[in-house]
This record gives sequence, structure tokens and C-alpha cells, in this order.
Amino acid sequence: MTEFLKNSADSRKIDHKSVTEARTCSSFNRTTPTIFTGSGNTVLIQAGTVDRFFSAVKKRDCWTSVGGSQGIKRVLEREIQISSSTILSAIDMEFKTGKVGSVAKEFLEQSKRYFQEFVNWSESFFLEIVALSEVTEAEAWTLVLECWGAFFKALRRVRAVATNNLSLHAMNEKSARTKRTALFICTMGRAIQVQNEFVEANFKRHPTIATIINYYLFSNRTPTSKFVKHEDKLDTFVSGFNVWKSGVVRDLKVVMKK
Repeated sequence: MTEFLKNSADSRKIDHKSVTEARTCSSFNRTTPTIFTGSGNTVLIQAGTVDRFFSAVKKRDCWTSVGGSQGIKRVLEREIQISSSTILSAIDMEFKTGKVGSVAKEFLEQSKRYFQEFVNWSESFFLEIVALSEVTEAEAWTLVLECWGAFFKALRRVRAVATNNLSLHAMNEKSARTKRTALFICTMGRAIQVQNEFVEANFKRHPTIATIINYYLFSNRTPTSKFVKHEDKLDTFVSGFNVWKSGVVRDLKVVMKK
């Protein structure tokens, strides 16, 4: 109810036609979908990416469990299916078969396709990490979420262009509404372009994601100096053992001669 009232007030303040329109515009000003942040409680700025943006899916079981039949992933799939059907009907009703309707449908299909690509890559990357390394599933999932954070931050920089310019216009003027609409359409198009760049790079080869993976590997690797130090200790232990073994063998020979 609080969110509804806030969105209602926002829609009146900047002359949105509906609460849905206000919520859509407001979503451009967020880094990640609110479903990932849980209850919406205030999170310390100093917190890491996972705690700040993905507290609701911090554990993989919260994202998907019971063979994919439960979890936020399943909730999102259902909601997207329902919402896309509703939006498609609204497009057909409002724009019929015109060019505007075609663009709107293309945006919708591109967004649905991207969500599925995003989910598929997340799952395959998680399984790949677990299979190729000796890290725990919790560690592998943390890396996946760090990659999510990098992607959403990159998308936020594009989407923020629209919300950063809202205050420059008097929203009660028709010309301002036209400019605002054009700005959001342009921003959505650019966001879809960025999403497709991630898909084409299979996510992990995209510079944004690759940087996160490389940093994670570097920060969690065993430093060469530490490896050499332990190697030296092992050599010393083995040398000591060999000396001890030689002494034992020599003493046994002496005893056997007697």
C-alpha cells in the first residue's frame, strides 16, 4: 500500500497518466529489480554487491530449488509470462498494426528473449564453475551474483539517462511529455542494444563480466610467494624425514649384526 501511494503521488507530481506508467519510469532509476533486494529494507552503502542488491537470492536455493519448480526464478518466469500477455493485448488495443505497435512488440520480444538468455547463462555458468573447480556451490553462486551486479550496473548507466533528465522539463506541458516519451523510448532501445551485446559475448566474454571473473580469480588465488613458502616447508620436512629414515635403517642394520 505504501508503494502504491508513493507511486500515485509521483504520478501526479510529474503528470504520469497512470500508476503503471509512474512505476515503469521509476524502475529506470533502480540498479536492480526490487524482487532481488528482498523486503526493501535499507542496506548499508558499505555493504558488498551481493548484500546490497541480491539479499533475496543470496543463497542459490532462494533463486531456484526443487528442480526449478520453486524459487524467485520460477516466480519471475510466471510473472513475465502473465505481464507480457497483458502488455501485448494493450499494444494491440492501443496501436493496432501500426509502426508504433510493431516497435513496442519488438521491444517486448527482445526483453523476454534476453531474460531467458540471462537465466540460461547464469545456470550454465554456475554448473561450469562447480564442475571445473573445487569451489563450493556457495562460492560459485557468489561469483554469479557478482557478475549479475556488474551487468545491472552497466545497464543502470544507460537507463539513468532518462531519469536524470526528468527534472529538466515541466511535465504538465504537452511538448515536455512528448520529449519525455521520446527519451524513454530511446533509452529502452539503447538498453536492449546493451543487453544484446552481453548475449553476443556469451556474457562471460563481455569486458564487464570478464573483469569481474578475472578479479575474483586473482583475489581468491594462492599467491606464488605463499606457494613457494609452503613448498620450501615441504622440502624441509621431506629432507628431515629422509635423514630420520636413514638413521633408523642404519640402527637396524647395527642391531641385526649383533
